[in-house]
Amino acid sequence: MDSLKPILVHIHVFYSYLWEEIQECVQQIPYKFELFVTLAEQCTDIYEEIKEAFPRANIKVVKNLGYDVGPFIDLLSEVDLDNYSFVLKLHTKRDMPNGAKLKYFDVSGSKWRDYALSSFRTRHNFEKCINKFSKNKKLGMIANYHLVLRKEYFDKPAAGKAKQYAQILGYYPKKYIFVAGTMFLCKAVLLKPIQKLNFKIEDFEIPDQNHKNSSLAHVMERLFGILVVSQGFKIQDALSIDNGFFYRKYFDILNFIYSKKLNSKGKLRIKIFKIPIYCQR
Repeated sequence: MDSLKPILVHIHVFYSYLWEEIQECVQQIPYKFELFVTLAEQCTDIYEEIKEAFPRANIKVVKNLGYDVGPFIDLLSEVDLDNYSFVLKLHTKRDMPNGAKLKYFDVSGSKWRDYALSSFRTRHNFEKCINKFSKNKKLGMIANYHLVLRKEYFDKPAAGKAKQYAQILGYYPKKYIFVAGTMFLCKAVLLKPIQKLNFKIEDFEIPDQNHKNSSLAHVMERLFGILVVSQGFKIQDALSIDNGFFYRKYFDILNFIYSKKLNSKGKLRIKIFKIPIYCQR
């Protein structure tokens, strides 16, 4: 792996109290990397702490626009991705409410964050990720399978807009896959098309903490995955043997028998054998 170019590591910090566990992940990276940290304006209190841990880190204080995605897109507009082998994107995701689910999985409390960081918490796991790329030339992005979505559950308008942007870039997606929560390790070259859109952080909206709006950040979240698969690459979990296949089939069967979810308007809908039996007005 000595021939690898550096890894571009981007960390967005919105919750200062979660920086320490992100820092521990970065300290486990056993390869050369360049660290870029974006700090929300209220997080400047940990500026010196970050510099002490990573003296060569590039730290930038940014406006609270576009969640973690706006600062990431802004960074992509300033770097040459040809100088990097991979891009690691992480951020300080808050705990989720009790009962929160994502494609049938419990993601309440810290579970969503724990899933997202699981591939990068140890040196051993990180090495497995890089080795997975070496063995599978068609692997484009690594993320925990709990968070890899293959259909739209929540935000159909954002999905439609993401596909429109893909078409603007010359891609006509046949598959719809993306990483919910945008924490992943990706081949740097696969993100180059996004740079052609010329977005800056000022193009993003003020975050809605309830995540109910189809914001540009939600569109880009979906576009990351769409572009990977549209360029002929796969999104997989490097640590799971079956990459969640049997889990997906099991829960697909359960979902066919009984499903309870919110539609695109935020209304509860219940189906049995795909037949709607209740829709909230």
